[in-house]
Parts: sequence; C-alpha cells; structure tokens
Amino acid sequence: MAQQYGKREELIAALQTDVLTAAVGAVTAHPLAEAGVEAIVPHRWRLGALIKKVCDHLESHHIVRAETAHGTMEIRGHQVRFPHTPTAPVRLSPAPLALLRELVMADGTVLSREELLEMLPLCDSERALEMLVSRLRKSLQAPAVVQTVVKRGYKLAV
Repeated sequence: MAQQYGKREELIAALQTDVLTAAVGAVTAHPLAEAGVEAIVPHRWRLGALIKKVCDHLESHHIVRAETAHGTMEIRGHQVRFPHTPTAPVRLSPAPLALLRELVMADGTVLSREELLEMLPLCDSERALEMLVSRLRKSLQAPAVVQTVVKRGYKLAV
C-alpha cells in the first residue's frame, strides 16, 4: 500500500528507526527483511502468539529514562545514551546492562555488593562485580554516573 501511495521509502526509513516491527509469520516478514527491516516473528504463526511475542519484547526492550547528575540517560534495549550529547549511543553487553538497570531502578539508593551479587546471576564474586562496574564505567559516555559509596556499595549519581 505504501508503494501505491508513493510512500514506500518513507515507511521503510521509519521502520528502520526505533519502531518495533512485528509480523505474524515468515511469509509476512519476508518483504520486510528484503527491505532491511528487522521484524520479530513468533514461533507459532498465530495472532495470540504474535501478541505475546510483542509483549515479551517490549517488557525486555522498553525505554528507561533516568535523571542523573550528568543529564538524562536513556536505556533502549542494549543501548545507552545521553540524548543531549552529540555522541552516538553505546551498546552494552548483557552483564553491564543488567547492572546499570539495577542501579537505575534503585533511583539513587545505594545497593550493597551483596544485594548486587544476588540480583546479577552472571556475577559470582565481589571481584567479578568490581570488574563489571569498571567495564560499565568505561563503556558509558559519563563514567561518573556510577558512583562507589565507600564501605557500602554502588549507586547511580542522581
């Protein structure tokens, strides 16, 4: 339909941004894939399965915004960015992303090392947690967003 109205390129460009594209099956996803648009597709090609797939995806990939001492931070899926800076978003691997999400959800409250070790299944020791914090800081555009509170733990600088 977009092709008939002369809007195909605009539609494809819009679908390649931060829009979630979903298709009920491989047949309906094929034209999207050919156009360079990634679509989520459920294992069972049914409308109910598609709705569940979209809900699951949004639950794990929704946008989280946090006001920090260094400006607003956005987490979109695996990417973190500070919208008011000219630099590109930073893609985090799962472990640093999980740590950052926990700090954001704590909203400036200090999380002890013990609490973080319980929350982060990929982290099994205090040394591993320290390395994870270090990797997260090195990845972020504003490393001071993650603060160490001596003898207590870590927090998001709000």
